[in-house]
Amino acid sequence: MFLRPQRQSIATTGQGTEHFTLLDACLKYTIRFQNTGNFTAKKVIIRDTLSYLLDWNTFEPLTASHEYRVERDLNNGIINFIFDNINLPDSSSNDIESQGFVFFKICPLADIPEHSIVNNSAAIYFDENPPVITNTTNNHFVSSIVGFHSLPINEATSSIQVYFNSINKYIYIADLPQEENYFYILYNAMGKIVQKGQLEKYQQPCIVDIANLPTASYYIAIYNKSYTTAYYSKILKF
Repeated sequence: MFLRPQRQSIATTGQGTEHFTLLDACLKYTIRFQNTGNFTAKKVIIRDTLSYLLDWNTFEPLTASHEYRVERDLNNGIINFIFDNINLPDSSSNDIESQGFVFFKICPLADIPEHSIVNNSAAIYFDENPPVITNTTNNHFVSSIVGFHSLPINEATSSIQVYFNSINKYIYIADLPQEENYFYILYNAMGKIVQKGQLEKYQQPCIVDIANLPTASYYIAIYNKSYTTAYYSKILKF
């Protein structure tokens, strides 16, 4: 949920409610601000404390609404976007001109661990006033994302997520609706069943261990108790 009118959004939102993001995906952030005070703001500072899981060498300012400068505090992981002499009118005087933003990109470390979560929020200072804190965005980094449902039972199952972890050879299944019981069947490329089992809906994400299966392409189907397909997708084990 955005904290308005000061808010942060991310172009690299990730997939699903867990915001799954590939390990090599760069993050693009937009931080928006608005002067909702009673007087013109002469100076605005956006202070963003970035995650230690991000590579500072990849930081790239992209664009902004006004002229600004950047100050970096590498020891504390802080980046400041400083809008000197911005003279931002208050919203009651000019709602459009009272707003601004900054847009930048940064990438994760090359060796970021699987299932790392990068959270980000920013503090916005208007002159000498206490900071206003934005909402927090988050990205859950994984090595691969299989995708979303292709044959949903109904809206309740449309958020089911399945992805393969190439390190521990697990299939993770998340966001199963808790109204019903589900089970999975794993098929090889010839359509032969190679593995099946019950999914524990109260222990999510559910884990399917396929370490003993040979490297190949497989198809996973998730069914409800009436044997209606909730999800069907291809998985490449490597």
